Amino acid sequence: MVEKSIRQCIKEAVEVLGQREYMNPLLDAQLLLAYAMGREKLYVIMNMNETLDEKTEELFFSLVGKRKKGCPLQYITNSQEFMGLDFHVEEGVLIPRPDTENIVEYIIDMAKKEYSAKDNIRILDIGSGSGAIGCSLAEYLENSSVAAIDISDIAVKVSDINRERLGLENFNVMKMDIFDDIWKELGSFDIVVSNPPYIPEEDVKSLQVEVAEYEPKLALIGGNSGYDYYERIISITDRLVKPGGVLVMEHGHDQSEKIVKMLEEKAGVERVDVIEDLSGIKRGAAGYFKN
Repeated sequence: MVEKSIRQCIKEAVEVLGQREYMNPLLDAQLLLAYAMGREKLYVIMNMNETLDEKTEELFFSLVGKRKKGCPLQYITNSQEFMGLDFHVEEGVLIPRPDTENIVEYIIDMAKKEYSAKDNIRILDIGSGSGAIGCSLAEYLENSSVAAIDISDIAVKVSDINRERLGLENFNVMKMDIFDDIWKELGSFDIVVSNPPYIPEEDVKSLQVEVAEYEPKLALIGGNSGYDYYERIISITDRLVKPGGVLVMEHGHDQSEKIVKMLEEKAGVERVDVIEDLSGIKRGAAGYFKN
């Protein structure tokens, strides 16, 4: 077998990946080869004439084959950057989205204004998934104590991997179902945050293959209407959120009006902040409770 150069392998991979509607087959190929080589992407770019050994080449093209079928890059490389941190991800947990960073940044800014450095801020993350939200809050709010819950065994395992990976002593994840009486064991919190499943069941079939066929339905589908988990979370906030506390929830781009109304009418919050992304799209809501 004639050894191929990085340049040749990248060229062949781009031709394969270009057969599907990927936004950037070149970037995918570079990242997959960097992963196969155990190197950074910059090394691949700067050493295009280097030849690959047979084992690395075979691994690379097997990864390209998985990507061609629609498997998300993050599941292949077991990695996703979020809030400047490198998170382990794998099939069975939702891949953290850049949009969710808006929610985390809002909470960090709010907490730094509302609480002093001496306060111990109790935070609950409902539906931990990979632990991206809870671990990021624990990382950037050193005076916080973050509890995370998820019903999925895989999510609990991956969250704990990321806790250990980031060396967090103020983050703890537990397997729990929010449809149980979780407040009896957990108590109440200053901040409750959730990025719950919010896609209506009938809309799942219209999602990209990468999402519909690979990401966990449990983390995507919010019942027939998309609001099942919001209704449950809001119904138990009087037992989960301390007086003067905050409930922050991410939602779909077209769900803001209803979520705000639910917070005002069903949760009885004092005020609601709408959280927008850089494009002005409404991505979340923060309900503030009276003292």
